[in-house]
This record gives sequence, structure tokens and C-alpha cells, in this order.
Amino acid sequence: MSKKGAVIIVGAICILMIVPYLAVRSWSATPYGRFDWRVAILMKYAEWTKVDLFKEGRSIPEVREFSRKGTAILKAAPTALPEVRDIEIPGPAGTIPARVYVPEGKAPLPVVIYFHGGGWVIGDLDSHDNVCRGLAAAVPAIVLSVDYRLAPEHIFPAAVDDAFAALTWTAKNAASIKGDPARIAVAGDSAGGNL
Repeated sequence: MSKKGAVIIVGAICILMIVPYLAVRSWSATPYGRFDWRVAILMKYAEWTKVDLFKEGRSIPEVREFSRKGTAILKAAPTALPEVRDIEIPGPAGTIPARVYVPEGKAPLPVVIYFHGGGWVIGDLDSHDNVCRGLAAAVPAIVLSVDYRLAPEHIFPAAVDDAFAALTWTAKNAASIKGDPARIAVAGDSAGGNL
């Protein structure tokens, strides 16, 4: 390959890298600072696809699918933990899916019961996996993420009942997940923070 051909290829590669970088950088600018680049991409995706989560007539499955795709865009590399496993805990209307995150440390560890956000309608164990992994590693504590029942299929107080069932189960069974029943906290974001 000639020197001129190599310069053209290197120049083309630089352009292919710089243009997306500049586009995302421009999308992330606000009068108050910059969004994280992943949030900027998600917002541009919502603009391009003309997604209005509150649009009349939008089905719940459509809203949930958009949420899953948006969550995938925002995901960073997951924090490695010694143990992550899915379990089911008894609830008032059957079993409640949950995920246990076990960090480094000598058992029994404190337990944080985590309730995901999502306006009572979206969110699940996967949407908040990175949050729970980071929380478990940073505290360190066992994190029990609870996949409570969502509206509109399950009306109030279904989510509250599931949250309370998760708390009472944890108080009685913390040792089964390497936790200390004397050191239990609850946490969550958005709707989960309300729970």
C-alpha cells in the first residue's frame, strides 16, 4: 500500500471515530453541565423514535420493551461479585422472583432489600442489576433485589404486599442468603424508594 493510501485510510478511520464522538458530545450538553454519554444517547434514541411513554393508547408491553432497550443502552460493565443467584420467595399471591448479590466478606453480612424503580409499571431484576451489584460491593452487604408485582396487571396494594412479604421473609431467612437478621435495611429508587 502506498503512503498516500495509508494516509487516506487513517484519515477515514479518524473521521469515523471523531464524528460520533462530537455528535454524542453535542447531545450531552445542557446549560447546567453535561449528561453522561449513555443518557445522551438514550434521550436522542427517544427523540428519533418519537417515543412518548405517556402517549394515549400506548400498550404496557410497548412501554416495557422501550424501557428494556433504554436500560441496555445505559448498562456499563457489571461489577463482579463472588455470588449472584436468582431465588423465589413466598408471597401473598404465589412466589416472588428475587436476586441475591453476595459481595466479598465474612458472613453473616448486613442485608439490603432493594426495590427497583419504574413508576410501578416498568423495571425488573435485570433493569437494576448493575445498581444492585454496585451497592453490594460498595457497602459491602448482601443485596436482595425483589421483583414485586407491577401495575396495571396487579393493582394496589400488590407491590406493597410483595415488599412486606420480602421483608418478613428476609427477617426469618437471612442466614439462608449469608445475611445477618439483626442488620436489615430497605432501599430503592423511584417507586421502589416509595416501597
